Amino acid sequence: MSTRRPRPSMFMTFVPAVLGLCLAAAGCGGGGAATSAPQTGEEAKAGEPKAAGESKAAEAAAPAPAADAAKAEEKPAAVTGKKEKFALPNVEIATGEEREKLTLAGKELVAEACLLDTSAPELRHEWFSQAIRSMALAPDGALIVLDHEKKVRRYVVQPGEPCKLGLDPAFGKGGVLAFPGELDDAIEVLADGTIVGFEFQKTHKYKDGKFETLDCSLKSIDPNGKRGWKSFAEEIESVDLAAECKATPWAYTGWPTGKESKDKPSIQFVRSWGKDVVVAASVDSTHYVAIHGADGKKKFTLGKSSKDTKEDGENICWARDADACAGGLCVVDSNCRDLAVWDTKGKYVGVVDINTLLGLNYSWPVDLVMAKGGVAYMAASHKEKVPENAPKDFEAKSVGLIFRIKGLN
Repeated sequence: MSTRRPRPSMFMTFVPAVLGLCLAAAGCGGGGAATSAPQTGEEAKAGEPKAAGESKAAEAAAPAPAADAAKAEEKPAAVTGKKEKFALPNVEIATGEEREKLTLAGKELVAEACLLDTSAPELRHEWFSQAIRSMALAPDGALIVLDHEKKVRRYVVQPGEPCKLGLDPAFGKGGVLAFPGELDDAIEVLADGTIVGFEFQKTHKYKDGKFETLDCSLKSIDPNGKRGWKSFAEEIESVDLAAECKATPWAYTGWPTGKESKDKPSIQFVRSWGKDVVVAASVDSTHYVAIHGADGKKKFTLGKSSKDTKEDGENICWARDADACAGGLCVVDSNCRDLAVWDTKGKYVGVVDINTLLGLNYSWPVDLVMAKGGVAYMAASHKEKVPENAPKDFEAKSVGLIFRIKGLN
């Protein structure tokens, strides 16, 4: 049993999730859940959607073994004063002996901040949750990012060390593409590489230089692009995209109702996960993530109320993302900055503090995507440092970061 640390006040943040099934109370893919370009030898071929307990269909190839993040000497451009091709955001990141060694599910975790291509504007916004809004993984291993301006970026993992992410010059304008309309804070990538952006009452799909707009509002979409999901309050609907977005109520069971509970479930996100469906919701002021069969029957639940557990990660503050990792299911808890793991039968395994893992003071975890070889990438934001010789009217804002994490296989 872990020593219970003080947890931040819980508040409801209305940020759509892109998930897989590494459950994070921020989002493992959202979009997960549901998540290409100078070509590198590190990009993997597209995979097929996996069943529960396996990684996302789209997996990136593992980079070459990285040097310990503590040994990295790269400095933010704001510190060096130079305009380098790649640079770290101007954020205080613990290195060397400052970093605490962490293990999860019996494996040591090592997180390294990736240097980002500086040819596009910095991921920077006054609101902590909007510096980097969402991240998904393309079939070829590229990272698809919804940035601070609600534009879509395509980052390609560069060969060698340290971790560097270059913008794909063949994508949009210099690796950045504006979608039609005003996108919600979620992005997904289908198994065929189609990028999907969600807007109120519309869904936009992009592939091979062409947009397709569907006149329906979705919260997530299946990897094959045939079915979407939407929810409001406790209601969930399955949407047939081949039948002009015909929505059908999706009945699910196993959640407290009536005499068992004061409240009805308030759905946070819903999406397919292999042959099953993952549903995150809050009820009676407690947050849960549940795995349901295709028939809507609940198989098991992740999470417990604070009255029923003393384990930090088991009491979820707010599940942003969920995906397969660490041999089970990982949940990204944005409000409590936890990365918690359950096994594939719903038994709680353990938790690591995301701030400690990333070497940050107080981050906002956004999404976690799984790649091959035990490599994962996490998007997060953090308040920037005040640069040297900053003007008197300088106002520090939040900046987006992407970390490469090893050990989540």
